[in-house]
Amino acid sequence: MFLDGETGIREYIFPYYMKTTIDLPEPLYKKARIHAVEHATTLRALVIESLQKHLQAQISNSVTGVRNGVPLLPLRKGSPLTEGDLNRLRDELGI
Repeated sequence: MFLDGETGIREYIFPYYMKTTIDLPEPLYKKARIHAVEHATTLRALVIESLQKHLQAQISNSVTGVRNGVPLLPLRKGSPLTEGDLNRLRDELGI
């Protein structure tokens, strides 16, 4: 969760943090560090925000919407299920 203060800078509010170590290619680290300085933030905040955006995008890509409070998944490739398909399945199952 994050809050926007009067300055418009996002502050991350978490009940706790987990400390970890990651190895970054030097050019990526330098670009990220420069970006953080240019945007008056920290590398830590940049990594948190980037991970959150990436993970949210992954969720958004797999869910196409919500109907009656239930997430809708994208249609699979191929032909859609028709009423005839359902009737054949019902006949096979004796429903």
